[in-house]
Amino acid sequence: MNELEVVDLDQRPAYAEAALALLSAHPPGRSHVVCGLPVRAGLPPTMDDLRACLGTLVLLWRGNVAGVLALCPYSDEQVTLWGPVVEAPVSMQIAGGLLIDASRPALREGGFESVRALADTRNRALRAFLLAHGFSAWKDDHVYERSLAGVSTAVAGVRAASRKDHRELAELLGDAFPESQHALPSLAAREKEGYRHYVVEDAGLIVAGAAVQQSGRRSWLKLVAVLPGVRGGGIATRLLKGLLAAESARGQRAIGLEVLADNPAAIAAFAAAGFKRSWTVTILTGPV
Repeated sequence: MNELEVVDLDQRPAYAEAALALLSAHPPGRSHVVCGLPVRAGLPPTMDDLRACLGTLVLLWRGNVAGVLALCPYSDEQVTLWGPVVEAPVSMQIAGGLLIDASRPALREGGFESVRALADTRNRALRAFLLAHGFSAWKDDHVYERSLAGVSTAVAGVRAASRKDHRELAELLGDAFPESQHALPSLAAREKEGYRHYVVEDAGLIVAGAAVQQSGRRSWLKLVAVLPGVRGGGIATRLLKGLLAAESARGQRAIGLEVLADNPAAIAAFAAAGFKRSWTVTILTGPV
């Protein structure tokens, strides 16, 4: 145990490449460790991903990287864990436990109230580890993807949002996702960060809207909202098909999203738009 040391990657940047390599060794599959940055889920990790995290803890064993735990932004109250991942000969129970324990004081000092963790349902070992370290399963979350190849026909009534749409669209998204901070400080600020917004307009009224984020050649559908009074009329499917065509026209190769398993209406709409489930994660929550 005295050969194990937890360090902050910001203070020991020389270990960044080794830490990234360890995270990269757990792609989708039986040992998948899901990136806590949704837009990057399932993609090969990059240095930019580590920079986008609030912090990264590295476990050293005899001076070599033997474990990694990254803390990804989620909300003002919560962070999402990316990991822990460990490398033999150290054990997950020991190394992972040290990383989790080391993260909690820093999170408390940062004002966070709880922590989220994502366990691919195929990675039974990680789920068991998290349950043994104070986490509780909340809900299952599906990740869906689809290719944008051959999607080229624009859909009438679906268009990119303009500045004059922002106020109305922000209200629509805020009502549908009251816990989301996407519209803060403004949709214009989000667009400077790389987001795109789409709307469906009917008789001068925005009846549906969506927020899309880009990561390389894969887009990520972050939010979709439809006015309550027009739900069930095919508006969501129309919006999805329209934004798929728009993203394809921009040269994007694929698009992904996440949806809670207990949302059958949304799942049906995504399936109707050609999305296929790639994997499922269990969202677990725990104390800091």
